[in-house]
Amino acid sequence: MGKLVSIITPCFNGESYIYRFIESILSQDYNNIELIIIDDGSTDNTKNIVEGYKSRFIDRGYSLKYIYQANQGQASAINKALKIFKGEYLTWPDSDDFLSNNSISLRVKFLEQNTTYGFVRSDAAFYKQDDLSTRVALATDNINDKYKEDIFHALLMEEDIFMCNGCYLVRTHEFLSVIPERKIYETRAGQNLQLILPISNKYLCGFIDQPLYHIVMRSDSHSRSTGIDEILRCDQQLDISLNILSNIDVDLEKYMPLILEKRARQQFNIACAKGNVTLATKFYRKLNNHKLLDFVKIGLLKFNLYQFFKVIIRLLRLFRSKFMSLRSY
Repeated sequence: MGKLVSIITPCFNGESYIYRFIESILSQDYNNIELIIIDDGSTDNTKNIVEGYKSRFIDRGYSLKYIYQANQGQASAINKALKIFKGEYLTWPDSDDFLSNNSISLRVKFLEQNTTYGFVRSDAAFYKQDDLSTRVALATDNINDKYKEDIFHALLMEEDIFMCNGCYLVRTHEFLSVIPERKIYETRAGQNLQLILPISNKYLCGFIDQPLYHIVMRSDSHSRSTGIDEILRCDQQLDISLNILSNIDVDLEKYMPLILEKRARQQFNIACAKGNVTLATKFYRKLNNHKLLDFVKIGLLKFNLYQFFKVIIRLLRLFRSKFMSLRSY
């Protein structure tokens, strides 16, 4: 029997999709899995659905643990599971996504055969929730170096990297060497950076060039937001980053100005995209490294031309794409 793999998954009101995730676990071709589902205060039928699978897990030789807690956020749910998981490997996919049937076995095999890596990630595929048969994108589509092994800086700066939590599998020994108390910083802004950034600071990460994790894009996305909540999320991510950096062995004087500049630029770009000239001007003034395009964006916003400018750019890109296609014939 292979080494035990622990899968910890927070969920909240997942009655319409959690069955798909659980079925993908039962379909794994790996023979030793522990699934821990932390229900973060669901008010629907999630509990009955999950507990209805217990007999099938027993028949499969797997372990299924269901734990309910009052709604406290995903990071809190993860912490509850971190205290009790027993596997020699650990992963934490989302309950609305699903895994290929060889997702666990291939990642375990990679780490068994490549002992210099502390963890491994695979590619991921994206789907619209109303069409799970048609892949719309890969996580690595816009990544220049998907095989990079030292990913700490890329994760911290969100540069040329993807953060799909279910793609990662970590060695428990290495994971606990950087998070020995089995506890991450709790915030409602998420949990992925707290889990991945510490181990990436100490260990190399391997890559499997296959989409072993499948992400379902929900219709309640951030695209309809006013921009204010997105700007607040940038502040929350900064808070998470600063907390992590203060608890690992890094040069704070080196990284502090970098992440402050990153946050200001993210917020500036969000304000521009939402057409909010007041906020865009505010965050423009916070930038230390001004670019000519930043100044142009401010001018376009002030004269209500920014959205028109975006349309022109999209048309030019479309024209270029069509032109390049014609040239290839």
